[in-house]
Amino acid sequence: MPTDFVTLDYILTFTGMVVVVNLLTQFTKGLFDKMFENRTRWIVAAYSFILAAVAAFWKGDFSTVHTIIETIVIWVVNAVIVWLTAMKAYETVIEKKE
Repeated sequence: MPTDFVTLDYILTFTGMVVVVNLLTQFTKGLFDKMFENRTRWIVAAYSFILAAVAAFWKGDFSTVHTIIETIVIWVVNAVIVWLTAMKAYETVIEKKE
């Protein structure tokens, strides 16, 4: 039985992406707030789309034009869902802290 707590296969699932996006946002929000004026939603969006792009390249099928387009569309939709879910989770955590 593997003892890995976090694996790449887990990170590339919906739950894993939401967790990773939230952690990245929590750890880097202060840095980005110093550079830009409170742009948390765009930071979360960027992390979501970057992670979805990594997942698409890792797990996607790029054998024909049809599968390339299908992979891109599916992972863009996934990125938006991860973005919205992670943003709400982030807002919930911040709300409880304040």
